[in-house]
Amino acid sequence: MPDPLTVSGSFSPEDVKHIGLKSIISGQIIKKYSQNQNLRSIKNVKLIIPSKAVSVDRNERTLFIPCLKLLLNYRFSNNFNKVSQIEIDNVYAYVAVVFPDEEPESFGYYIGVDRNTMGHIAVVADPDSGKVWKLGKMRYHIHQKYQNIMNRLSNSGKNKQLKAVKKREKNIVKDLNHKISRKIVDLALYNGSGIKLENLKGIRKLNSKSNGAGKGKPDQNKDKKLTCSNEYSLNNWSFLQLQQFIEYKARLRGVEVVYIDPYATSKKCSRCGHTGNRQSKRFECPCCGHVDHADVNAAFNIALTPKDTGQFSAERDAGKGRTDTPQKVLARNAFSKRAAREKASPQFAWEVCQFLT
Repeated sequence: MPDPLTVSGSFSPEDVKHIGLKSIISGQIIKKYSQNQNLRSIKNVKLIIPSKAVSVDRNERTLFIPCLKLLLNYRFSNNFNKVSQIEIDNVYAYVAVVFPDEEPESFGYYIGVDRNTMGHIAVVADPDSGKVWKLGKMRYHIHQKYQNIMNRLSNSGKNKQLKAVKKREKNIVKDLNHKISRKIVDLALYNGSGIKLENLKGIRKLNSKSNGAGKGKPDQNKDKKLTCSNEYSLNNWSFLQLQQFIEYKARLRGVEVVYIDPYATSKKCSRCGHTGNRQSKRFECPCCGHVDHADVNAAFNIALTPKDTGQFSAERDAGKGRTDTPQKVLARNAFSKRAAREKASPQFAWEVCQFLT
C-alpha cells in the first residue's frame, strides 16, 4: 500500500476499499491485524488468501488463485488434506497446508531421551545397540554470549537494541530445539523404535518450592552462584518447547512417544538397578562397579523403564474439562493402567536381562 494505514477502532472491508483488494483478501487482512490492540499503523502487509479462494490441481501440482489470476507451482508432498491459507509478499508465497497424522505404531522397544538443564540439552540412548547421542551442548555457551551482550546494552541504556538481542537469542534456541527434535525422531525411525521421555510436568514449580524452602537460613547462601545458575537453566530453557517439537514431528512420521515417571532415573544404576552415587555429571554404582556419565546412565534408565499411561498433549487437551470425553480414549487408558500394574515388574526384569546379555 502506498501510505501507512492508520489503525483505530473497528475495521470493515469498506475501510480498505481504496487499496483495490478483493473483499475475500481484505477481510482476512483485517481479521489478522485488528486483533492486535497495540497496533497503530501498518506499512507492509502480506496478502492473505483463505483456502476457499484457492483451487488445487494435484495432477499438475499447481495452486490457482482466481481473484488474483495467479498460478503457483508447488513441490511439497502431494498427500496433504487441504491448503489452509496462502500469504504473498513481493517476493515469496507462503503456503500453509494440513497433512494427515499417521497413527503411531507400537514398537517393541524404545530409545530413551534425557533432557537436561545444564550441559547437553538432550542425551539419547539405544539399549539395543548401546549407542549414545549427546545433543545441544552449545546451548549454555549461546546463553553466556548473549547474556554478556545484553548486560552491556542494559548498562548503556540501549533498550531497543536489547529487545532485538533477546529476540535473536530466542530464535536461535528455537531453531536449535527444532534440529534436536528432528534428530531424535530420525534416530527412532532409523532404529525402528519408539521414543521414551520423562514426564516433567510441574518440574519448575517443584524447583521453586525446593529453592524457597531454605530461605532465611544463613548456611543455605554459600552456594548462591550455583543456585542462580540452576534457576536460570530451569526457568529460561523450555522443556515444553522441545517436547512439543518431538511430539508433532513424531506424529507426522508415525513414531510412538510415551512417558515415564522421572523418579530416580538419574540415581539408579542402568546395569543392576541399585541406587548409585552421582556427583555432578559422574555416576558410580557401589554394587556392580558401573561408572558412566550421569546423563547417559539416566537415558538408559529412561529407555528401560516400563512406559507410563501418558498421552500426547493434544490428546490430553481434547478430553480435559469436557463431559463428552471419548469413551474409546477412557477405555484405552483404563486398559493401559491395568496392563502396566500387571506386567511392569516382569517386563522391566526381562528388558534388563536383555541389556546385560
